Amino acid sequence: MSNKKDASILNNIQVFLSGDSEKFRIYYHPEKDALKKGWFYFGENRAALIVDYLNENYRALAGGNQIVDEEMVPDRIEYLKKLLPEKLKQGIKDLVDFVFVEQNNLSCIEKYFAYTLSHKGSKDMFSLLFDSYREPYYRIDGKDDFERAGQMGGDEILECISSDKTTPAERKQKFKLACGLLNKNPSLIKSVMSPLLSFYTADDLIAFFICDLIEKNYIIKKCENCGKYFIPTNRTDAVYCNNQSPQDHSKTCKEYAPYAKFLKKSQNDPVYKLYKRVYNKKRNAAKRCSSAPIQRDFVEFNNSVRTWKIQIKSGEKTEQQYSDWLSLINKGRV
Repeated sequence: MSNKKDASILNNIQVFLSGDSEKFRIYYHPEKDALKKGWFYFGENRAALIVDYLNENYRALAGGNQIVDEEMVPDRIEYLKKLLPEKLKQGIKDLVDFVFVEQNNLSCIEKYFAYTLSHKGSKDMFSLLFDSYREPYYRIDGKDDFERAGQMGGDEILECISSDKTTPAERKQKFKLACGLLNKNPSLIKSVMSPLLSFYTADDLIAFFICDLIEKNYIIKKCENCGKYFIPTNRTDAVYCNNQSPQDHSKTCKEYAPYAKFLKKSQNDPVYKLYKRVYNKKRNAAKRCSSAPIQRDFVEFNNSVRTWKIQIKSGEKTEQQYSDWLSLINKGRV
């Protein structure tokens, strides 16, 4: 939890809480070039921020393909590295591993409770207490159309409504004029009002995001090939990510790892070697001869292998029984 209450840094990190279209932004104000300051926005997926930070994917955090000016990318990356200090990373990794990556039929809230018990008193425990300031956020789209439609000049109306120099009676009069104009032109503007959270530090922002992900029982995985964190998209039981494989840069981990696993198994597993020997023998016989019995024998063998695999997985049969069956076929005894 941050103890800082410096008003000068408040609002540098903001989150819009607007239902399905939640997003957050960080105010970028580099010391070297004041002309480059301004907000840059992040996507709606809060887990993506945690994952990119833990994977040190600062390019994605800096805006990725959303940035038009490529010259700004290095400066933003440097800025984000200062904003998201390295010292936070180990504590967050530990929490993510225990609460999100670990799958043991418990909810994230239950796993977090176990995490707090197991890490009580540890310096690596990441606290989910955070400081924030909540205020309404209001935006009007179509202000220019409103001003063009003003009978007496929209600028004057808006200035009088917001100015402290006008008297209560004048403000009331201008307010009525503005409301009358909107009643005549109901499609002029689209207004959005939603809660806005402002944070003092990145610690506070990440703690807020993790609390939200725990509540939603989110799943974050750790790739069994490259070790990076990832968010499963189609299958929650996925074990490989879509990042570039460190062993083969032309393939993703999801593409490379199963092939490498298959290759290793085919080279070292005697049962698999025996299966391939029998399979190749029957396949070659089916290629050489088109007689119905030989073709049927090849099809029945493949169907039997599939049945064996299902029975082994369910515990009905063992690998040794499967190996013995293949040996009998190989010797021509079945």
